[in-house]
Amino acid sequence: LLDAFAVSIGTKVYVLGGHGCTASDTSNYWTVTSIHVIDTVTNTVTLSTERLAVSAGNTAGTVVSDFIYLFTGDTGGVNHYATLKWQTTKATDAPTKVPTTPALTPAPTSPANIICGESKTGDYNGQAITFSVVLAYDGDMTFDARPSPMPVSSLQNIAPPGVLDNGVGDGNAASNVILLQGLTAGTYRFSLNLGSGTGQFSIATQCSSDVPTKTPTKDPTSGPTKTPTKIPTMDPSVAPTKTPT
Repeated sequence: LLDAFAVSIGTKVYVLGGHGCTASDTSNYWTVTSIHVIDTVTNTVTLSTERLAVSAGNTAGTVVSDFIYLFTGDTGGVNHYATLKWQTTKATDAPTKVPTTPALTPAPTSPANIICGESKTGDYNGQAITFSVVLAYDGDMTFDARPSPMPVSSLQNIAPPGVLDNGVGDGNAASNVILLQGLTAGTYRFSLNLGSGTGQFSIATQCSSDVPTKTPTKDPTSGPTKTPTKIPTMDPSVAPTKTPT
């Protein structure tokens, strides 16, 4: 090809139009409508199945947003000018060799306040979750992460600090249950970490009051006495006590 227009976009070179001739007779040429694509990565040349609308030689052009704008001054040996536009990026049915990296799912929003005695289950996406547990009265609180199907990396009482019962959980390392004793009514926060994996969390809370309600009497008093005591006594003592207290 002689007098073709060539332009590079990315890793490809596009060669549009030009004059075709034989090696033995370069004086006898003709203009062409062909589009050749040179891949600089694979070092291959492909003749596109698409063609320019008219034959193009002695061309000038430019690229704007993946479109090649071509201005030709010679079409089929006639001194004619035409402006051609051809899009270099086409949709393909072939799958992408390197798939787009999926966006990471954000860590779940920390659950809203939990009233002590409630349980919660939800998604875990590799980051620690903070729980706020409301204690409505003075007493003890248990935060239990043992129902979680994933192993517990750490469980901590973070604010305000409570009095830990070290016999149940010390709030560090791999403790999966914490018992706080002697708390005043308020909101207590816990941080649960199940490691870098994804899955589900499941927790349970339980509280007890420092002053529990007394159990009601099983056998309450029956109705009023049917036969009340007579007033006054019908047979009073005849004489006073001889030996007073």
